[in-house]
Amino acid sequence: MASRYDDWQSSKKTVLQRNAYMFDNELMSDVSFTCGESSRIFHAHKYVLATSSAMFFAMFYGNLAERESPICIPDAEEASFEEFLRFLYTDACKITAENAIVVMYLAKKYLVSSLAEKCCEILEDGIKPDNAFAVLKQAVQFDEKELEEKC
Repeated sequence: MASRYDDWQSSKKTVLQRNAYMFDNELMSDVSFTCGESSRIFHAHKYVLATSSAMFFAMFYGNLAERESPICIPDAEEASFEEFLRFLYTDACKITAENAIVVMYLAKKYLVSSLAEKCCEILEDGIKPDNAFAVLKQAVQFDEKELEEKC
């Protein structure tokens, strides 16, 4: 009996395509997450997360490794956490002026500097008189001197 997972690898020519296929996929998932008040469960793979983040490596493979699943991320909202995870799997995500601050918070919290840099670029490009103080507040909180100066 064939399943929807039979030979999916043959149709994915690159590691990036295979990782993208595994994003939020239950197949071989060994950890799951929930966010804040959301009931949505994100399926993930410890290997992918740990190779992208020293914080996740410590969470999964350190002396005090997290054993419960799903792991609740109370300080994240669903859409931003989804984009954060998407980046860990694909090196790409949909960062907008609306979600950049929350995604940057997650990138800083989980020590994903390349994503934090992308978020800073989006925030820098989106500074306007009506949001400059909000962006400045976040720049100070995240110790982002260049972003702070642009505000």
